[in-house]
Amino acid sequence: AYVYFEKLVFKGVVNKPNRKLVMSVCLVLAFKFNETSEGANLDKLKDILDDIERVQSLSPKQILEAEFPVFGHLLFNLNVKTEHWKFHFYRILKAFDSQHLIANLQYNNELEEGTDTESVESKSSSSSGGSSSLEEREMTPNN
Repeated sequence: AYVYFEKLVFKGVVNKPNRKLVMSVCLVLAFKFNETSEGANLDKLKDILDDIERVQSLSPKQILEAEFPVFGHLLFNLNVKTEHWKFHFYRILKAFDSQHLIANLQYNNELEEGTDTESVESKSSSSSGGSSSLEEREMTPNN
């Protein structure tokens, strides 16, 4: 979907008023092109259209009416060369990896701050009935 949208931007098809519609259509085209022809995919497509309607305030009718013109602007070719999608894929991976790396660094810094001998001794003597701070960190989803 990123590559389709990028191609349309470079062709001058995308402008401020139609950008949400064009991106939504690109998402639907990418889904249709990349999914197998099982019956369950109709339910997934309906879910995608419902999500687009909820988030972008675009009706499924608007998206489906714009689908063929967008497909035409893409010259009826939805095959994407590896070098065109690799950049986007690696950028997404890098974003996920950096978020994971940042979360790990924050967690490790918190552990290091609490592991000097005085703090370990004071925590062990003061936490007679409760759980240790390490266990609390492991149980909280935000760390």
